[in-house]
Amino acid sequence: KSLSIIALAALAFVGCSKITADAPINKTEDKGQEINFQVATYMGQTKAENTTYPNNVSFGTYAWYNGTGDPAPDPAEFMKNQRISYQSNVWKADGQTYYWPKTGNIDFISYSPYDSTTPWLTTVTANKLTASTTGVAANDDYLYSDKALAQTQNTNTFYTAGVPTLFHHALCKVCVKIKVAKTTNTTGDVTWEVKLKEGAQIKNYATNGNLELTPGTNGAWTLPENDVWTATEFDQSLSCAAQTLPYTLTTTATDILALTTVMPQTLTDQALALSFEITTKTNAGTTITEDYTTSINLKDDMVGSAPEFWQMNKKITYTVTVDPEGSQIYFDPAVADWGEASGERTYSPEQ
Repeated sequence: KSLSIIALAALAFVGCSKITADAPINKTEDKGQEINFQVATYMGQTKAENTTYPNNVSFGTYAWYNGTGDPAPDPAEFMKNQRISYQSNVWKADGQTYYWPKTGNIDFISYSPYDSTTPWLTTVTANKLTASTTGVAANDDYLYSDKALAQTQNTNTFYTAGVPTLFHHALCKVCVKIKVAKTTNTTGDVTWEVKLKEGAQIKNYATNGNLELTPGTNGAWTLPENDVWTATEFDQSLSCAAQTLPYTLTTTATDILALTTVMPQTLTDQALALSFEITTKTNAGTTITEDYTTSINLKDDMVGSAPEFWQMNKKITYTVTVDPEGSQIYFDPAVADWGEASGERTYSPEQ
C-alpha cells in the first residue's frame, strides 16, 4: 500500500493599510493649518479583505522641507522618527505640534510600528530605506509607506483630509493546513484513521536577511528582485504545532501552522516535514497500523500555482491532503499450460 499526498499552495495579496496624515511645519506666531494624522480603511489588492490600521499602534514619520528660491535650497530635515499616535480621535505628533509652511512643500515617509531607539527600518533617507533582521516574531508586521511628495496642505486623497500615507507590508505570511481525503472506502467496509505525529515543521528557511528600497515613480518604492529580502542563511526550522500532536486528521482542512510572519525569501530547499500514523481496519476485521514520513519541497512538490518565492506583502496558504487509500490490490490470474507426458508400449498378441 502506498500513501498519496497532495499539496496545494494558494497565494494572496495581503491587504494594505492606508493612513492619511495632517502634518504642520513652522511654529511661528502666524501659525498655519495643523498637521494631524487620520487613519483610514484600505481595501486589499485582491479586494478579498479590508484591513484597518489599529488605533493602538503608533507609527514613525520622517519628513523633509523643500524651500523655494533660485537655486532651490537643499531639503531640510523637518521630522526625524517623529512618533504619531491616535489622540482625541485624530492621528498627530506626540510632544509637539507641526504646521504647514506658508511657502515650499514637505515630503513624508512613515513606518510602523514606531520604535524610538531601534526601528525596524535601520536607515531612512529621502532616497533610500534599508532594514536588516535576525528573525521576526510570528505576529510581527513591518509596514513602510509610499513617499508623500511635495505636500502643502491637508488633501482628500483617500478618505479623509491629510498627508496621503499608504502603508505596505514588508514581510510575508505563511499558513499550513492539512486534511485527510477520506476516512472510509466507497463501500464502507474499510476505514482509516490518520494521525499527524510530533515533529511537523518547515525546514531550511531563512530568518536572517537585509532589505533595501530605492525610489520608484510617484512616491512608490522600487522593490528588490522578486520582492524578496537578501537572505544570509537557510538553516532554520519552524514548528507546525497549531494543533496538539498527535492530531487526528478530518476531511476538513485544519491549520497546523496558523498564519505566521516570515522573512520574504527565494524558495529553494525549504520543505515541509511530516510524519503520520495510519490505522487501517480491513473488511476482514484486521487492524493494521503503519508509520509514514514525508518531506514536501515547498517549491517543487506543490501542485497548482505554487509560488517560487515568499514575497513581500503576500499571504501564502499551503494545503496538504493525505489519501490513505493508496493503491488497490488487483489480481492477475492465469492458468499454467498443461505439462506434456507420454507412455508407450508395443503389444503383440502372440506373447
